[in-house]
Amino acid sequence: MTARTRFRELQELRGEVATLGDALEARKVIERAKGMLMDRFRLSEAEACRRMQIQSQREHKRLVEVARALIESFPTP
Repeated sequence: MTARTRFRELQELRGEVATLGDALEARKVIERAKGMLMDRFRLSEAEACRRMQIQSQREHKRLVEVARALIESFPTP
């Protein structure tokens, strides 16, 4: 393999790592927001998730954006 080929492969792998990192961070935010809804309104996990999905569709926003807004709207202890 040439150095150029190896460099391209490395760049692709770096891109994949960044994408996976972003996805993991989004999942953490969504799980945190879901937990807050569950605690605050005594919802099941499925119902909390469904409510965020409905809000996401209604506002035409990504689920992670809805989750971030929800976290920001809750008072911090």
